[in-house]
Amino acid sequence: MGLAVSGQSFAADKDYIEQALVDVCKAIQSGNRLNLNKTLKEYRLNYRVIQEKLVCNGQDPITFARNSGAMDSATLIAKRSGLPSDEMMAQVEDN
Repeated sequence: MGLAVSGQSFAADKDYIEQALVDVCKAIQSGNRLNLNKTLKEYRLNYRVIQEKLVCNGQDPITFARNSGAMDSATLIAKRSGLPSDEMMAQVEDN
């Protein structure tokens, strides 16, 4: 027995995923820690996943936050993603 997925179902999933990624990038850019936490919880994501896999405007989340002037977001992502402290400081300060 095979798995059948309709084209509409796939398109809806793709739209949902794209919206989730855009919302997370916007939350990072906002610099609002509460908004970022809420958005990640809403989409059932965690900081490690976004740090390892998310790309916002061609940049990793910490670099994107820093370049957007959202240092609170950059620091929060670095701390919560489990980066070692020396690597975390390098990510936040040097990118």
